[in-house]
Amino acid sequence: MRIYFAHPYELRDELKPLIEKIGALGITVVDPFYFTAYSRELTERTERMLKEGKKTPDEEWDRLAAKVIAKDRRFIASSDALVAVFDGKVKLSVGTPMEVILAHDKYEIPVLVLLRNVNAMPRLRYHYWIRRHSDRIFESEDELLAELERMAGEER
Repeated sequence: MRIYFAHPYELRDELKPLIEKIGALGITVVDPFYFTAYSRELTERTERMLKEGKKTPDEEWDRLAAKVIAKDRRFIASSDALVAVFDGKVKLSVGTPMEVILAHDKYEIPVLVLLRNVNAMPRLRYHYWIRRHSDRIFESEDELLAELERMAGEER
């Protein structure tokens, strides 16, 4: 089983232990920031451009954006499911909801959502777009892991 792991950029390091737990279930985890050398290269280029103060989109930025989006779309299309993380303590990401909608509506793969720190943003529980484009919503990593283990077992 292969899952695409959608999450805000700001959480990329904090979520590594969860990614390792999912991988320990025998599931291939596609983290869009690190999965391949190309992913890492695009992430590094983005970070470098931001550090250089490049905050105004230009042709170079648009070319990079096109590559990142094409890569993410290929990864989602080749996955069996998508896990998305929304965290009430982190500003809402634009990419994560886009990936959720794409997985649900275009590729019609199961979407599992993990809501973290919901008390910091209670509306996450009731957000129309999250509820409409998710097959299952979890508020604990353990529940998410149990569901992924069940799904992986069905694939075997």
